[in-house]
Amino acid sequence: MSNCSESYRQSDYEQMCSYGGDDGNEQDGESSENYESNENEEEYQESLPNKRARFDNYSDYQFGKHSINENDNTNESKPCSSQGKAARIMAKSGYQPGKGLGKHGQGIVEPVKASEQKGRSGFGFVPRDYKDEITIDPEKEKISVFEQAFWLENRYSEDDILSTEQLKDWLKIGPEKLNIDDEVHFCNPTVLHDVLEAKFELGNVNDVTKIRGRCNPFETIGKGIFLNRAAMKMANMNRVFDFMFTDPKDKEGKNIVQEQDLLYFADVCAGPGGFSEYIFYKKKWRAKGFGFTLANENDFELEKFFAGPSETFEPHYGFVPQDAERGDGDIFKAENIESFSSFVLANTDGEGVHLMMADGGFQVNEKSIQEIVSKQLYLCQCLVALRIIRTNGNFVVKLFDIFTPFSVGLIYLMYRCFDRISIHKPNSSRPGNSERYLICQYKKENCTDLIDHLMKVNEILCKRFETKKDVLELVPLDVLKGDETFFEYIYESNNRIGERQVHHLKNIVIYANRTDLVDSRQEKFQRECLEYWDIPNEARTDPNKGEPHSKIRELFSNRTSEIDSLNTKPKKIPNFGALKEEIKSELNWYWEVVGNGDNDGKLSLYLGLGRNNVYRLENQRWNKVKDNSNFKLPGGTLVYGELVDEYVVNSNNIRAQYRRTAFHIVDGLFLGGEDIRRKQITDRIKLCSLFAKALRKSNMIYRAKKLYNFTEMPRVLPAALQRRKLKSNKNVIGFVIDKDQFIVPEGILCFCGTSEGWCLYKSKQHVGHLYYYNRSDESTVWQNEASERYEKAARPWNSFRECYEKRLALWIDDRTLNDLLESYPSQ
Repeated sequence: MSNCSESYRQSDYEQMCSYGGDDGNEQDGESSENYESNENEEEYQESLPNKRARFDNYSDYQFGKHSINENDNTNESKPCSSQGKAARIMAKSGYQPGKGLGKHGQGIVEPVKASEQKGRSGFGFVPRDYKDEITIDPEKEKISVFEQAFWLENRYSEDDILSTEQLKDWLKIGPEKLNIDDEVHFCNPTVLHDVLEAKFELGNVNDVTKIRGRCNPFETIGKGIFLNRAAMKMANMNRVFDFMFTDPKDKEGKNIVQEQDLLYFADVCAGPGGFSEYIFYKKKWRAKGFGFTLANENDFELEKFFAGPSETFEPHYGFVPQDAERGDGDIFKAENIESFSSFVLANTDGEGVHLMMADGGFQVNEKSIQEIVSKQLYLCQCLVALRIIRTNGNFVVKLFDIFTPFSVGLIYLMYRCFDRISIHKPNSSRPGNSERYLICQYKKENCTDLIDHLMKVNEILCKRFETKKDVLELVPLDVLKGDETFFEYIYESNNRIGERQVHHLKNIVIYANRTDLVDSRQEKFQRECLEYWDIPNEARTDPNKGEPHSKIRELFSNRTSEIDSLNTKPKKIPNFGALKEEIKSELNWYWEVVGNGDNDGKLSLYLGLGRNNVYRLENQRWNKVKDNSNFKLPGGTLVYGELVDEYVVNSNNIRAQYRRTAFHIVDGLFLGGEDIRRKQITDRIKLCSLFAKALRKSNMIYRAKKLYNFTEMPRVLPAALQRRKLKSNKNVIGFVIDKDQFIVPEGILCFCGTSEGWCLYKSKQHVGHLYYYNRSDESTVWQNEASERYEKAARPWNSFRECYEKRLALWIDDRTLNDLLESYPSQ
């Protein structure tokens, strides 16, 4: 397959567009959607050339590097002593004041008037007058904060699957087409004509950014607390579509993501990451994200995620070439699509994501061909979605114009792969551009043939500048029009969005000539929209990470006794025999194996202030962890854990063995600000396990310790304690933590999970069930129901503090290890 990036440099598109990266943008005279740090047109135009990936051959001229400064007075006429001489020369040529030159005085009398044109308008341009065509009273426009979603239901049966043969027969290939003037199959011809004409007129308007600020009723909403306006658009659409992106429900209305689950999502062609920031704002650490975008210049800016934590987000850039640190993130390359898809599936237990978001866009100078330039981007984003979204998952992707059979055919194919689709332009999307979003809900199971087909189509598109052959149709016109429900939906959607776009573009032209006009509803809409979207009406601020002592006081609400309890040391048990004597009722006690000894210092409490601002409690002082730069914890995290060496082995080749640093959570207090201290120890460990799963990345392993009941020791130890040989030829006893992975055990920590006055028993009638028994009043409660029944003062289980203060530690030496092996010999 040819290199798509190289192919683009050979294309005619060089003269028409510049690639704004996977950041996404809004066109038609408006700045890029995700370049929200630009507060005015000048800053935007200054920054844009540095953010392009490919097409910048003409950028110097497009952005005025060689333009004439209207304030440059170097060429102004100045008084000159030679003016009298010039007059004499003119007189000799027959010049008479008040008359023209020439034999018959036919020359012009008045001097040529200096040009008054400014900005992008051409010499002699006269703007069209829209005064008679449009109402300029903003109060008369019918705009609602409460938007309506229009769904198109898939009426095809589950057995009606698109086959490879059918898809291949549908494909139409021919010479590339570089205009859409005649693409009137899926809209009213007048709408298309008016859209193209209005875009042309806008190209001659100066200071569009300032004018838009006056005439767009939703402009002052801006980006709010987020990185950019893309995040606010996601908040807008999430509310309109009943929070289907952050709280998806099945067809019966039940939650798809349960309390013990993570919300898996992918953010594709989406740097710097506004969509993801919104998801983390809503879900905190309970969302696990995978990012794919152009590396470097259009990359994710995770350090600027102020509204939500980014520690559970992992960017991926596709196939890594030899001698490279990472891929390039080019979604057009088949090897990148394959690599990213495999990565996502491997990290979601083979299921895929619940949600994929795509926000790719080109920076197009010739706005009438925006749709044509974006066709391969449309296709590749949809292709990745079909590969990585799990069954019944959801998809949202940004589109621009959808007038061509190619674009409509692609939407049709997505319509056939999901239970229903919607095309929506949210209020937060500027009405003067062509942007809209395709929302797809409940992905169907069997899409394999279509995935393979679209991979081949993408290969054709990558080679089209060499072969001079383009893909014109994915689905024949007669098929698209034959599905009347689908056709009418697209037709009506294009007309509705197009008419609104034309209206606003005309408004911009009028506002350009009427500086007195301002949409007075902006403040009202800003307040009402943010309230409806459940977003605070506040300015974006960099969260103050603070210092560890103040954060601890904040987490514990200044309760000194609880803070002081963090310094409690475990009770040391001299040998295994003494440990068994200490444990009166085995069912009430739990144990974990640790890989750090009593004096190592790495087994301690860890406090996260966000990113790699992690502190460890050492001798009653909080010291910053510098062991591993990849070790990060969300702000507001406090856990008992250890940084430990894990050994990954290959039973067939000892030389393939390697060691890596991992973070093991022993127990938890706060997970990303979520207080879990008063839950049962078994429930706390389950949440810590989910937390570690969300944090786990390719360059840093997180896991929660396996919590064993004391009654399981005879079963677990013989299987888990195994003799191993390290790469250094040193023989050790390893404790297996996972398949082909072990740690060298240094101790066993024991925790009492049952509160004073209570005891845990096995049910004789209900096998596998446990219940708490109160010795004083003889009351009982099932263990799995206790959390819902008991208040804080009466709970039958120990909180974190009680477990921590009463913990026992059996530090392992050769003698202790021999005692364990003798007590529980391998079977």
